[in-house]
Amino acid sequence: MKTFERIVAATDFTPASRPVLDEAERIARECGAQLLIVHAYRVPAAAELAQVPVGVYEDFLGAVRAAGEQRLATLVAQARSRGIDARPLLREGFADEEILNAARQERADLIVMGTHGRRGVSRMLMGSVAWQVVARSACPVMTVPSEHSSATRSARA
Repeated sequence: MKTFERIVAATDFTPASRPVLDEAERIARECGAQLLIVHAYRVPAAAELAQVPVGVYEDFLGAVRAAGEQRLATLVAQARSRGIDARPLLREGFADEEILNAARQERADLIVMGTHGRRGVSRMLMGSVAWQVVARSACPVMTVPSEHSSATRSARA
């Protein structure tokens, strides 16, 4: 097995992300790798919310960011309590783009992320963050299906 030094694990804070973090932690422990837990969020631009006063929008944006920081801090603390060198990465933007940017900027050797197992029209209309990351990543991507997904675990090298 290839030894990884930096692993990006993507989370959306849903229960479907727990298997992703478990797998990323397992690999990080086996390789002695640093685990970078990334969460990307996107809020509507102020222009999209024309009727919302600027101060309210800024408060909302600050609250979203603070909540993300707190939730990431909890996940990082859990990983560290298991002896893993972990660090949070909170990004604002589209999830696929920010996961790829984080992996590139941090020189990650592996991205671990979940799949929700959408098929057909649902996938076509909503797209797939995992598909975009797998298709565009310069490093290997391991996908971990959610418990409700009909997808199977796969990796692209």
